[in-house]
Amino acid sequence: MLIFGRVLLGVGVGFANQAVPFIIQKWHHPSTEEGINNSFQLSVGIGVLIANLINYGTEKVSKFTGIQCHSAFYAPILFRTIGPTGESAALLSAVVTGAVGIATTAMSMLIVDKVGRESC
Repeated sequence: MLIFGRVLLGVGVGFANQAVPFIIQKWHHPSTEEGINNSFQLSVGIGVLIANLINYGTEKVSKFTGIQCHSAFYAPILFRTIGPTGESAALLSAVVTGAVGIATTAMSMLIVDKVGRESC
């Protein structure tokens, strides 16, 4: 049941990531469309970072209390497989990746706003 729920959630999030920019394009004036789409992308990045921070915090609390809690996200498992040793290092790598994603999204928003979409 849990796996079915995660698959269903993944389909819903994937649909939202495709549908929201399309709906914004159709319903908003072109002058506000870019800012709203950029805000959506930034919000997704912030959501990923918050999820990774919660996962990292949960792992720290579970070590402190002795409760067995395993990572619910794929990124820490991937990082543990390719490099950092230990659960904490893998989870922290996922947090850093989320933070870098937010920083690069913000930088690209500033560059596009400064230079202009047509010249990029």
